[in-house]
Amino acid sequence: MLKKILFCICISVLFKSCMTPTVQSFVNSDGNHPKPEARTYWIETISKQKDQYSEEYENLLEKVLAKHGYSRIRDENNADVIISLDYSSEEIYFSYLSSEPIRTKTRAKRVLVPAGASVDAEGVPSQRYVAVNQPERIESRPKLKYDQYFQKTIMIIAYKNVPLAHFEDTDIHWAIEIISTEDDPDLHRVFPFMLAAADAYVGRSSLKQKKIQIKADNPLLQSLLNNEKESDFKADEKS
Repeated sequence: MLKKILFCICISVLFKSCMTPTVQSFVNSDGNHPKPEARTYWIETISKQKDQYSEEYENLLEKVLAKHGYSRIRDENNADVIISLDYSSEEIYFSYLSSEPIRTKTRAKRVLVPAGASVDAEGVPSQRYVAVNQPERIESRPKLKYDQYFQKTIMIIAYKNVPLAHFEDTDIHWAIEIISTEDDPDLHRVFPFMLAAADAYVGRSSLKQKKIQIKADNPLLQSLLNNEKESDFKADEKS
């Protein structure tokens, strides 16, 4: 009986692990954090696809940034840093030749082949033919195929809160780009997965593009998705 129970538990765990959704993201990042005492920020969503989920996306980003010592405030003028949030889900197509090798098919073809000389009724030599089945090659040609995907992109840039007229490239603290490509256009479903994938590279350089897979049972992802009340904004004034 105990063996049956253990067997059922093992099958259940295996089935659950196989069914756990996984989202793969590619992360590029560069830059450095500002000083710890200069990490109050204002979030500015600049996406052209800004929708009913924008506030939810900002709150998810707030949780990620809080892990790195950032504090969100209400007043843009008093923020040390502006966090620019952009996101999109774009339809893309890939064209490619079929990877299947060219196959050779055969079919029976009835032909006449020489079968030796013979003499007709008048004694005149002639060539004698017989009918045989001979294979005929038919080669299939590769075809151009198209696949449809949706590329989800999140771009986060942190820069000094300075007047636009005085803004320079050196005012950018760090930037991070997260890309996930699937056949599903729903950005809302994968947004938390993508932020979880990017967490380790906030405020640092990835040196090269990183491929990161996040499962639904990832602890960081679960902390982003929990229903705890969002932290209150800090006081408007700088400390």
